[in-house]
Amino acid sequence: MTALMIPQFGAYCGDLAEVEFAQGKRLYEQQDYTHALAAFDRAARDEPADERYLYWAGKSAGRLAEAAGPLAAFSLARRTRLAFERAYELNPRNLEVMEALAQFYAQAPGFMGGSEAKAQALQERIRTLKLSTH
Repeated sequence: MTALMIPQFGAYCGDLAEVEFAQGKRLYEQQDYTHALAAFDRAARDEPADERYLYWAGKSAGRLAEAAGPLAAFSLARRTRLAFERAYELNPRNLEVMEALAQFYAQAPGFMGGSEAKAQALQERIRTLKLSTH
């Protein structure tokens, strides 16, 4: 009897997530933030432990928030913060994620999750990490 060769589902999801990620980046570069966000969300759903997908989803949601009305902007800002925070939890040494989250905390009002104290603490951590890598 011949054994069937079945590809690992996890490898397939990883490949699909990378395809979605590449598509999302192309859409983001074309300033199609709505469709970019959808592509990054699909990638994050397929590979929830990869902080890159959440980071880019957060960036896309942030861009959409900039042009949205007050209610939509609040919802999109929340999505931005949650995506950046989750990406940071997944990889607390990713400087790009840390810088984006610190910038969000510094710019967003408190009722949207902004916090000058959180921004300063993150900036200090960024400085420490940068010094330790040189």
